[in-house]
Amino acid sequence: MERFKIKNIDIGSGKTKICVPITGTTQDEIIKNVKAIAKTHADMVEWRSDYYEDCHDISKVVEVLKMINECIPEKPLIFTFRTKSEGGQIAITAPEYLLLYKTAMLSKKVDFVDVEALREEAVIKNILKHAKTAGIKVILSHHDFASTPPEEKIVQRLKIMKEFGADICKVAYMPRNEADVQALISAAENAKQNNLLFIAISMGVLGEVTRIRANALGSCVTFAYVNKESAPGQIDVEKLYSILE
Repeated sequence: MERFKIKNIDIGSGKTKICVPITGTTQDEIIKNVKAIAKTHADMVEWRSDYYEDCHDISKVVEVLKMINECIPEKPLIFTFRTKSEGGQIAITAPEYLLLYKTAMLSKKVDFVDVEALREEAVIKNILKHAKTAGIKVILSHHDFASTPPEEKIVQRLKIMKEFGADICKVAYMPRNEADVQALISAAENAKQNNLLFIAISMGVLGEVTRIRANALGSCVTFAYVNKESAPGQIDVEKLYSILE
């Protein structure tokens, strides 16, 4: 499996790393989130900028990135804008999406960007190009909060993400039954056998096993919460830390 180190955190080596999303809507809420996360065993943080009330104001986005870094400079930071179609808060145009990501990367305050794999090809290629120049790792992701594709489609999706240039390939799906959970697990096993660096999540109560058994599954990162979950089935960070240890 590929591996790399960001701020002394080994990704793809050792136990699955725990990432906690920041979901505040105001600057004050965001800083409260960050300070709460700083007191936990979280290895990484993700800023879900789609929750931020001023996410359309580029200068304020940069301000927040600086504030987050000042509070927890030792933890790798993922910048994410999850669009409405993939379970996020709002929809934005392709030019807005691209500008937001380029601004985040140019700020030199982010270590990863999470880019939706189903966005326009030109947008993805542009972000990948800028990320490579800036030394930022790219997570290509696909989320479906309503269903789970068949195993072979998940395997194909992960393969396409890797071929496109993803450093980490992420899939997160909502299961309707145990068979859906097993489809996700089987696809993850395939990715593991093919030495892919990946994150595979089955959401909700049904899929909780994919978070609890993230180490065995081969996911390099899993997500937990402090105070409020940002996706169905997330587990409290300290509880998950105890389980993964």
